[in-house]
Amino acid sequence: MKLVADNHQVLLFTHPHRTYDYQEYTQHHFEMIEWASKFEAEGMLCSTSSYDYFDPFLWAQFLCSRTEKLKPYIAVNPIYMHPYTAARMVASLTHLYQRKIWVNFITGSAKADMQQINDLINKEERYDRLYEFIEVFTALLKSQMPVNYEGKYYTVSKSSLRTPLIDELFPGITAAGESDGAIKISEELHIPLMTMLPSDMPTSQNITHKSLAFGIITRPTREEAIEASYALYPKDKFGQKLLQFSMADNDTLWKARIYDELTNNHAENSLYFLDPFKYKYADCPYILGSYDEIAELISKIAQLKPHSFVLTIRNEEEFTHINTVFEMVNTLCEK
Repeated sequence: MKLVADNHQVLLFTHPHRTYDYQEYTQHHFEMIEWASKFEAEGMLCSTSSYDYFDPFLWAQFLCSRTEKLKPYIAVNPIYMHPYTAARMVASLTHLYQRKIWVNFITGSAKADMQQINDLINKEERYDRLYEFIEVFTALLKSQMPVNYEGKYYTVSKSSLRTPLIDELFPGITAAGESDGAIKISEELHIPLMTMLPSDMPTSQNITHKSLAFGIITRPTREEAIEASYALYPKDKFGQKLLQFSMADNDTLWKARIYDELTNNHAENSLYFLDPFKYKYADCPYILGSYDEIAELISKIAQLKPHSFVLTIRNEEEFTHINTVFEMVNTLCEK
């Protein structure tokens, strides 16, 4: 499962679909490792949220132990740990498995989750804290000498991990968000932003150098794709109510944007599909259409040189259909 346009490779990461059932969650995560390895994805997102049963670092270690090449893409939120702890765990995984680790820095969490651990700083401060977190994290992994850092949120003195990572194994880093704070982190620290696929793609210039989160439902014909969507993501009144309830606890721009597109039918592309979001199967938009429609759209997006795709995928059959489309895109881009 590779995607190359104009000699630019778009990295492909996978993400399990959402479920609140522990047995289904566990089985799907195990299967996702198998499928992502089989289709040679770059890696798998190890997320951290109120509905995740597994700690992302422990899941990343499990993933590394079960595969030879698949890379964990670990979500790191400062509300749960110190940057020294995160850097040490990333360094440990890298040295143990001699494998590049990916890290997605986030500030997002439900307000109720933050209240549980008495982390009550506002959204702007959370991005300021994340900025410092990333600076300390990267300094610890790069420096041959002990690190000194004094900030508003973090101070370290003569701190060292002893064995800095070589360039080939230095972690890939992204930061999630669409707010001014996230943009500042991206621009000043020179790291890609992970954002949700915008509804005005592929004309949106905001795609370039970004990691785009979305899902794909595709079949040989559009009619078959629509029929498949009903089977994959059936209407769920409980899920719809859960989404409405969660919006009252939301302060993220991306989720508010998608919810507005859903409720007011603002999506600008006819292939943009929000039912999985509407019924709380996923926290991302989807694109839906025939092989030809999706291949043409993906080829246009790929030519804008995004950093990566983070794809929420339901099962092995969906991997097969998506892989078929990517093979078509690679052929289109070669012409």
